Amino acid sequence: MDYNSFFTRDYKSLMEQAPRRRLRWTGLHTLLLVSVMVTVSTVLIFVSADAEATRSAVPPSVANESPARRITIPLNFPALQADEETQPLTQPAATAPASTDDQAESALEADWRTVKVRRGDSLARIFRREGLAPTDLHRIVELGRITRTLRNLRPGQVFRFQVDADGRLLAMEYEINRLESLIVTRRDDGFEARAVQHTLESRLAYAAGEIHSSLFEAGKAAGLTDGLIMELVGIFGWDIDFAMDIRRGDSFSLLYEEQYLEGEKVKDGPIVAAEFTSQGRTYRAVRYTDARGRTDYYTPDGHSMRKAFLRTPVDFRRISSRFGRRHHPTLNRMKMHKGVDYAAKRGTPIKAAGDGRIVFRGRKGGYGRVIIIQHGG
Repeated sequence: MDYNSFFTRDYKSLMEQAPRRRLRWTGLHTLLLVSVMVTVSTVLIFVSADAEATRSAVPPSVANESPARRITIPLNFPALQADEETQPLTQPAATAPASTDDQAESALEADWRTVKVRRGDSLARIFRREGLAPTDLHRIVELGRITRTLRNLRPGQVFRFQVDADGRLLAMEYEINRLESLIVTRRDDGFEARAVQHTLESRLAYAAGEIHSSLFEAGKAAGLTDGLIMELVGIFGWDIDFAMDIRRGDSFSLLYEEQYLEGEKVKDGPIVAAEFTSQGRTYRAVRYTDARGRTDYYTPDGHSMRKAFLRTPVDFRRISSRFGRRHHPTLNRMKMHKGVDYAAKRGTPIKAAGDGRIVFRGRKGGYGRVIIIQHGG
């Protein structure tokens, strides 16, 4: 073999002499090419559609926003739209029109008339003044015992009348006092009446004082009413003679109830507990209601405050004459006064000092009307 001649050949001559292999184009190649072209075309169509939809959904103002700002765009999903179409829309309360019942109720409320009882007024006169039918007055008065209180009107009491457009009485409210009211309502067959009792709220209050001149002045300085002062006297009246035993420096303290209606004080309630110090000796009392509903005052160790005799058998205002020698108002000379005279307003009840038997009742000389009670045997 001639190797020299092989090495001296040019590489180009080798390329020219190398046989060329031609690719055979078959039907399978054609089918693959068509499939690829269809797939690419389909992808391009969907991508273009999404891009167009996205561009149209963004408001023009969003394109000018800063990239750092977060923007939320609501999407309309078909499922949610279907649900919203089937559900009624809820209107805001502020724009909701008032119902017919509310309007009617407001109209009725506006037709209430308030009338204050004048001096010399009767229910018939008030009805006549307000233009109400006398037949309605007769039907109300004939309702029975519950409307008897309408016969005794007092100046300052309040009536409220509800009338319709024709002036016909629909309802009446009579304020007997702060705690009681009478309400009359029209029915198909006439009128119906009912009494209403207002519930009071009880609050505890505390008061204390020291006596310098009199119990009444000390009680007033402590904020007590006359009724509370006399209740305090009644509690300790079995042990203390409030006419003779009270001295300067004596002291008292008490816990009592105050009755409120709608946040306003109406009256004082009972004393719950009290303490009284007289001439260095201290007495204490506590209010207690037993299982049978009887209420009384007891000492802290359970003994009743009631004794055989009351030391002060009258709710006195002051002592007009003490026991001892005094200037006799009629004889105009000094004479022994064997008793204690209490001064109180007319109508003040006088209590018996203890249990006993009445041996005399009538007039007796200068004493006037007298009741003499024999105690014991």
